[in-house]
Amino acid sequence: MTRQENAPKNRCDTGFDARENAVRIDCAQFSAEAVLPTVEAVCIAIASADPDGNPYGLFCHPATQEETTLVFARDAMMHQEAVAMLVTEMHASCNNPAHVVVETGAQVPVTPTLAAEVAAHLKPFAHGGYVREDRPAASWVWRCDSKESATEQVIASYIETGGTVEFAKG
Repeated sequence: MTRQENAPKNRCDTGFDARENAVRIDCAQFSAEAVLPTVEAVCIAIASADPDGNPYGLFCHPATQEETTLVFARDAMMHQEAVAMLVTEMHASCNNPAHVVVETGAQVPVTPTLAAEVAAHLKPFAHGGYVREDRPAASWVWRCDSKESATEQVIASYIETGGTVEFAKG
């Protein structure tokens, strides 16, 4: 993962992970004030991975149609309002991800704000969702650190919200 030197200030650390074809957002310092600068940083991170083929940093590559995943890492569940706001802003800028992953320790249940955002994300565009029918079906993955640290109540909130629950190997 590379750090973007020309990325905006007052944002989360954002970088492109070529191994996963994903933009990773470090949410440890995430806040509502960091949402708009982070939207720009996400586009810069995607564009820097393929400056000739995807200069605008679109989640759906204009030439290959390959989708880039948006990953919220480190403390994302402690900043659910900002996570929801960022996905909403990506949609508003007409550059929304089809695939979202939230890495979590499975200690904090989903808030109603984020639950509403997940529901909108998982619907097709024609039904009020964020992803057009000419793109792959939307996905939202709750990637939990371990089964041992997860509480039943929290896992139930992930399942009720939608998407897929995964547990780290090991």
